[in-house]
Amino acid sequence: MPLPPILSPPKPPPLQQGYPLSTLEPEHRTLFDKIRAHVDAVFANNSLTGTPLPGEKEWADDETIVRYLRSTKFDADKACANIVKTLQWRRDYRPTEITPAEIEPESINGKCFFQSFDHASRPIFILNSAITYSKDPERYLRLILFNLEHGTKLCPPGVSQVCAIADVEGVTMFNQNPLSITTRLAEVFQAHYPERLGWVCIMNPSWYLWVLAKLVLPWIDPVTKAKINFSTTRPKQKEKKSGSEETDESAVGTGGWIDDLSHLMDVGQLSVALGGKYDYVYEHSVYWPQFLKAVGLKP
Repeated sequence: MPLPPILSPPKPPPLQQGYPLSTLEPEHRTLFDKIRAHVDAVFANNSLTGTPLPGEKEWADDETIVRYLRSTKFDADKACANIVKTLQWRRDYRPTEITPAEIEPESINGKCFFQSFDHASRPIFILNSAITYSKDPERYLRLILFNLEHGTKLCPPGVSQVCAIADVEGVTMFNQNPLSITTRLAEVFQAHYPERLGWVCIMNPSWYLWVLAKLVLPWIDPVTKAKINFSTTRPKQKEKKSGSEETDESAVGTGGWIDDLSHLMDVGQLSVALGGKYDYVYEHSVYWPQFLKAVGLKP
């Protein structure tokens, strides 16, 4: 069985000289300098509470500051406040200390994994939503955060985002985790991982998905919501697509329906089950050690 192509991203464009500051307009450089000075002062003055998290200063690098600055539409004061909130959250929750051994039992059935990269060299996270139900919802949440924390290590230089495909085929009210877990994940993602999302594609949505969408999408900010697309591998649904009033209403503010993912990624690296050409079935004993090795972790 072939390995998932998580170890061979497409060659990214040449890294701009002076990256990531080179991605900013000249008028935004002074805003960056203000945030950089503020973050350095937070560490120098021991302004955070709790036990320092190993690597937290390295986390607050220039690329992170640029992400937070962009996420606030270049409001330096708001970016400063948001970074400090995230630094404190990271000390309290300690996401980098989630171990593979802790969350591996949650991952064995293949509910989520990385598979290939998009045309912009961003890693793609696959979520098989029909099998995400867990007897331990908190551990499921920690599994998602574990993947988010370490999945970015798959990014080549100059790339700082991940993308996601959520296959919701077979999702019902009986095989999902509590809605509170979903909304909590959305809150954590928006507050502490800004500008980390490239795009999301929801595959094969059913009527129940649109019910969930009405409950979850209001929690998602407009910029993130616009990155959410919908697609289907079902011939009949392709004919109908957004043909119902409920579907159209629920999808307002999103990226809407797309015919396929070929404009986003190489469909030769997309599994057949998701409409691609890659004959891949998740096998945990093969994937897990390869993923841990790729992100520099030990089992």
